[in-house]
Amino acid sequence: MQIGINKRLFPEEENGKNVSWTQLKLFERQDFLMIDIRDSVVFQKGNIPGSVNVPFPKEAAKLYEIPRDKALIVYCQKGEISSEIVQLLTDAEYEAYNLKDGFCGWLKARMISDR
Repeated sequence: MQIGINKRLFPEEENGKNVSWTQLKLFERQDFLMIDIRDSVVFQKGNIPGSVNVPFPKEAAKLYEIPRDKALIVYCQKGEISSEIVQLLTDAEYEAYNLKDGFCGWLKARMISDR
């Protein structure tokens, strides 16, 4: 599925909401940018391939330097802190979504699909 310029990943009313890894698998990876807000040490130990690390709160200001040409999928360890960050980003008019259950949810989905 190819998303053109100024096209949304999900409908406007879904902006700022939780999305699952299963939902994201329906899209091409170039249609969104994964942002990992966990500490850089934790990020180095394991992350979702292709994600960018913007540690919160240490480098929070860098979140607002991210271009707005793609939807942002934000995650933390369990999806709780990232939910709050997504709200800040949507308030700043970004198209941003919280990865439901965070990195742990992604690991679980990956383990299930590897069976």
